[in-house]
Amino acid sequence: MTYGDKYKSYTYAAYYVGKHEKGMGRRLSTWRERRVVAAALRALGPVTTVLDIPSGTGRFLPVLAQFRMHVIASDLSTEMLQAGHIHYDRFVHPPRPVVASAFQIPMADESVDAALCSRLVHHFALPEQRIAVMRELARICRVGAVVTFFDAASLKHRRRLRRRMRRGKVGNRHAVTRREFADEAEEAGLSCVSMHALLRFHSELTAAALVKRDDQ
Repeated sequence: MTYGDKYKSYTYAAYYVGKHEKGMGRRLSTWRERRVVAAALRALGPVTTVLDIPSGTGRFLPVLAQFRMHVIASDLSTEMLQAGHIHYDRFVHPPRPVVASAFQIPMADESVDAALCSRLVHHFALPEQRIAVMRELARICRVGAVVTFFDAASLKHRRRLRRRMRRGKVGNRHAVTRREFADEAEEAGLSCVSMHALLRFHSELTAAALVKRDDQ
C-alpha cells in the first residue's frame, strides 16, 4: 500500500476520524490547530461560502460550522469524506461532498468566497507543486484562502531533520520559511495578510491568511 492508498481504505478512514481525539496531547493539539485556522479565517474578512480541501474526515469542519458558513467538503478519498459525515450535524446546511484533487478543482472561477487548505502543502517537496495548488485556490475563490504550511524556523522541524539524518530516511513532510511561503503565494496570485502559528519558533504548523491580488 502506498502513502496515498491508505487514505482510500474504509478501515484507515475509521481509524483516522478519531485519531486526533485520542489522548490529552492530541486533543490539545487539535484544539490549538482549530484556533489558529479560525484566526486566519477571521483575517480574510466576511466570507460565507468556503471550500474545505482536502477535507479528509472533517477535522476542521467544526471550525467552519462555528462561522455558519456554507461548505463544500472536498477530498481525493471518498472513504475519508464519508467518515467526515459525523460532523455534518453541526451545520444548518450540511456540507456538499466533492471528490477532487487540489491540483484540479472541478469548480468555476470565483465560485466560492474562500478556501481552506490545511495539512496538505507540507507534503510537497517542490515549490512548483505548492504554487500549483495555491494558484488553483486563487482561481476558484473571490476573496482568498487559508493555507497551512510547516515553518522551517521551528524547533520541531529542526528536530525532525536531525532524526532523518540519523536514520538516513527521506521524510514526506517538508518545511519552508515564512518568506519562502509568502513568495510562493505571491507567484500563485495571493498576498499574505497574516500568519498564525501554534507556537512560534516551536511548532511547525502555521496558518496563512491569503487574499487575491488586485491584478488577478
